Amino acid sequence: MGKLLDDHSKYVAQAKAKGVNFITLSYPICNKEIETRRGIDNTVWDSLATCPYCESIYLKITDGGKATAEII
Repeated sequence: MGKLLDDHSKYVAQAKAKGVNFITLSYPICNKEIETRRGIDNTVWDSLATCPYCESIYLKITDGGKATAEII
């Protein structure tokens, strides 16, 4: 496991232990499922993110319980 994937896995585990809700998005470059924080209902979040599997950069858009990844 690479450092980025290891760090991501630790972050998700620690946040879940604190009750943070996560959703899964499918990343189109490496076809991996990535867990990300669930957004607030009726609120759109967008951010640049790095895939913990293939380390490519993408635009993550989270809208409540739905998340998508756009290749940039």
